[in-house]
Amino acid sequence: MDDAAKQKAERNMFRGAAWCLGGILVTAVTYLLARASRGGGVYVIAWGAILFGGIRFAIGMVQMSRLRAAEPRTAHGRSSQRYFGGMVFTPPPGWSVEDAQGGLLILARQPEAGWQANLFLEAGAETALRSLEQSLDDYVANLAARRRQFREVGRMIVNHPYGFRFARVEYTCVDDAVALTQWELIIELDGDQRLFVLASSASALWDKYRPAFQGVVDSLRRDQAAALPAPRGEAVSVLQR
Repeated sequence: MDDAAKQKAERNMFRGAAWCLGGILVTAVTYLLARASRGGGVYVIAWGAILFGGIRFAIGMVQMSRLRAAEPRTAHGRSSQRYFGGMVFTPPPGWSVEDAQGGLLILARQPEAGWQANLFLEAGAETALRSLEQSLDDYVANLAARRRQFREVGRMIVNHPYGFRFARVEYTCVDDAVALTQWELIIELDGDQRLFVLASSASALWDKYRPAFQGVVDSLRRDQAAALPAPRGEAVSVLQR
């Protein structure tokens, strides 16, 4: 759950309750004083404070309810979401998550077909002002030079349901004599900041692990977007070749 959004909801609930209870208290005290005075008296019905406080408390309750509804859950009901590089995401159930080389490494339960399926997240900045399309072209050229037996399968620019854009290239290569299929994602953040995501599995098991990788991508959202409803299905491509 996003801490800033949670604090805002709690603040609305607390202040709303304070206004409402204060209005009720003023009404009750002035009424009792009026009853106690000889010949009667005047008392104040602080309906404005009561109404304002009730509305604000209700707003806070709705905000908190949306935060809880948007919070990913494990089979045991506990939140499994993780934060990295200004984004929130949900790792595949049962996968381990650990810090590694300045990034975040997410590992499948065990190696299969000579390779342990994994995702690696790393935050960075653009060294030059480039569009996402230009960044993707340059990134693919760099991969072709670095990866053994590199073969591009496809690339696309995607509008994510949570309101940000990212580029994705899918390719095959060979590492430690294991044929791999991989995704590399470039996610636009604020200014020149980018989040880079590598998803990797043995090519023989790509169909098995691809849904897990897609689930992580679908769950990605900015911290402040935690109150948005969860997207349904895969993100929609706007450019593909």
